Amino acid sequence: MLLMCVYAQAITERAVYYVEGNTPDVGNSSYEFPIGELNFGSAYECGPVSVVFTKVSTSTSQCAAADGYNPEAALRWYKGDKMQVSVANGAISRIEWRIAASSKAAPVASVGTVDGEGTTAGEVVVWTGSASSIDFDSSAGQVRFTQMIVEYDADGTPTDPTDPVDPSDDPSVMVVYSLMEMNTEGTTYRYMGSATIVARPASDTRHIFVVDESGAHHLYGTNLPAELKAGDVISGFKATMTVYNSLPEMIDVSDIAAVGSAGVNIPEVTGAPAPNEVNRLFLLKNFTIPANADVSSLVNGQAQNVNIEIAGQTFVLRNQFKGKFEVTAGEAYDIIFVVYLFNDAIQLVPLEIAPAGSLTALQMIESTGIRYFNNVVYNQNNVRMQVISATGHIVADTTEDFDMNGLACGVYMVRAKNFVLKIVK
Repeated sequence: MLLMCVYAQAITERAVYYVEGNTPDVGNSSYEFPIGELNFGSAYECGPVSVVFTKVSTSTSQCAAADGYNPEAALRWYKGDKMQVSVANGAISRIEWRIAASSKAAPVASVGTVDGEGTTAGEVVVWTGSASSIDFDSSAGQVRFTQMIVEYDADGTPTDPTDPVDPSDDPSVMVVYSLMEMNTEGTTYRYMGSATIVARPASDTRHIFVVDESGAHHLYGTNLPAELKAGDVISGFKATMTVYNSLPEMIDVSDIAAVGSAGVNIPEVTGAPAPNEVNRLFLLKNFTIPANADVSSLVNGQAQNVNIEIAGQTFVLRNQFKGKFEVTAGEAYDIIFVVYLFNDAIQLVPLEIAPAGSLTALQMIESTGIRYFNNVVYNQNNVRMQVISATGHIVADTTEDFDMNGLACGVYMVRAKNFVLKIVK
């Protein structure tokens, strides 16, 4: 129940969105979005301003009417979901949100500054900056608002230092805001959107898989920073698009660094993987590896193929990153894989294989914020965790990151909340 409208006001123009039932006193220059019809992932446009909501969590974000718990109609924007506000021409300079009851936090912005807590009904939270496109998320907590006002200069030029300006002033570098805009082979891009790293194989850290609202991409390089890991949010990097054996990927990556963190959402397989899902990750649950399959390549870390069937179609499960997995033919497993292309044929590259029903490493990241990478257990949310050796000795009991480089090689268990993660050092 958002609505926006635009009218001239000196140089600065305004776009007013409001939730049905909270009509602002701004004459005929505003519009409402009807209760119950907010479709996350769709763009809502009036004049030059576009607002896109993207649902990336399992929540039920919606424009909702007042009820016994919430005294006013509001857009309920749950943790993990995203919103992009943009203008085709000019620069946005200010955005206001009128906060509703039961809001827990203010939006988090990819550029510019957000002022306000977002926790009190009637509070005005303000974003200021200068950008043609801003990505917001609710990673700090649920956001609820009744009205949003966007102010922009239709003839302006973005000037925020974090806005997409290539430091080299090289006109051959194309500035983009979404991953799927990086689609022309041989072109160098500056990515100024907000992308989340969803996987970086521990067995081959030259590969990083990222997603944003537009789709997924693959970064490849020997100089990628060692500290980058699943859950990191990146922006501002420069890279050249290439195609290797029909697989699109970004090479010669530079200026890449984490600018924040986010949850990792791996969707469950619901049908046969398709070519338009290349570089995306999926979870294949309770899958029985054929009893006659040769799984030696999975066990020994070899880049070879195992044929499997999904939704009536045969696919190659190729251990491209040479990971070592504890698997037995004829047993059921949960498999996290990335969709790859090799000479236009789909391949499924496993990142993790665990006994069916067990908690995977990526699920543990979602549940606790704990991840293991390069012999370090990262404790993003500072929850209490224990690291336990194969003999049952507690080698760490901490709420901080834990460096395992000083420990002997072997099997360890990381316990946090009600979850246990098995790692092999």
